Amino acid sequence: MTNGTDPGPRPNRRVFVIGTAHGDLDERPGSRVGSVLYGVATGVTIAGYTLWDAHAVTTLGVPPLVQLGGGVVVEAVALTPFALARRAEVARMWREHRWDAGAVAVLSPLAYGLVLYALRIAPVALVAPARELSIVIGSVIAWRVLHEPKPLRRLTGAAIVLAGVFALAVA
Repeated sequence: MTNGTDPGPRPNRRVFVIGTAHGDLDERPGSRVGSVLYGVATGVTIAGYTLWDAHAVTTLGVPPLVQLGGGVVVEAVALTPFALARRAEVARMWREHRWDAGAVAVLSPLAYGLVLYALRIAPVALVAPARELSIVIGSVIAWRVLHEPKPLRRLTGAAIVLAGVFALAVA
């Protein structure tokens, strides 16, 4: 975002029900296919790191706090060069969004730590879908707080996710 009028990139890479409404995506050929492929790649990535987390804290016996700390170190090493290259933008974003960043800095690792502990006591087949309830929460926040368009489609997609989590829990 270079000035106060540019809203930045549109969030137009969504999957299936949540974001394939007519006109919601770019009209370029293949844009819907690309969106679905991004969604599938995201799902595969989530499955991969969830299975790794479960393996690490159960089979390998890595304590959840150590797994969490290791992830923080890897993230810091990977992101530091990008942050240093954009010092001015990082400083501006910190000034403008200090409280939001602080909330994320506390709540995100807390949520991840809770997932790691849950993986130690419950089957991954129950924890993994429950972990994705953040999609439901995010859809409600997008509708109520951010006033994003097409709430019915988003909430329908969120309800499908919620129904899937419920079905897995009772199976």
